[in-house]
Amino acid sequence: MSTARAIGVSAGFSFLLLVTVPMQVLIVLMAPRLQHVLPKWVFGTAARLMGARLQVHGVPPTLGPLLIAANHVSWIDVIAIGATMPCFFIAKRDVRSWPVFGPLARLLRTCFVDRERRSAVGPVRQEMTERFEQGHILVLFPEGTSTDGRQVLEFKSALFTGDGLTIQPLTLRYSDDQGRDGVHYGWYGDMELLPHMWAVFKGGPLQVDVIFHAPLDPQEGQTRKDQAARAEQIVREGLALAPKGAKETSQT
Repeated sequence: MSTARAIGVSAGFSFLLLVTVPMQVLIVLMAPRLQHVLPKWVFGTAARLMGARLQVHGVPPTLGPLLIAANHVSWIDVIAIGATMPCFFIAKRDVRSWPVFGPLARLLRTCFVDRERRSAVGPVRQEMTERFEQGHILVLFPEGTSTDGRQVLEFKSALFTGDGLTIQPLTLRYSDDQGRDGVHYGWYGDMELLPHMWAVFKGGPLQVDVIFHAPLDPQEGQTRKDQAARAEQIVREGLALAPKGAKETSQT
């Protein structure tokens, strides 16, 4: 039964991309101001296909400029976050060359950063500034890598702004009815992507808590390092505490 489920989810994902990618290309070319509308719907549909119940805590933002600083557990993070608000992502340069996912990331106007070269940070910051001037919400995973979902690594400060831009911490937590947590759903270390996706598709419904914390007080973050440290502390606290008052936004 689990194999049949995985086949069904994979087929659903393939059909979803087959139908919506050409539509998104047309939107980007003809109505770029609306380019964030279809991806939000696609992410929400993808969440329902894979049986992800998204429990949203706090109020998802709808307008930028805004920098979201989130912990990173899995490729599922992008689906969960993208389904809750109109946003664009900041990803490592390697994603750009991935089959299927690379072209999709470029179509969704992802900002790519080479984390191995300090000299590459400047151009990314400039691109971020231009995107903020356009009123975009950008999502940053400051740990620089994904984890097992039970911990939050040190937030790297290179892509924080160090100015008056609003920064909002976000915590992601994974669980399911079988008692599994981020260790099962996390994609980290030397795990291969497609086998991990197949295992998740076979595994049945899961829950993702998407916890929107209050934006940082500008007085608490005068420098990039201050902002990164404060955001890290808030996200870590969100992972440790059981959130209450959730509002379910996507459920199979």
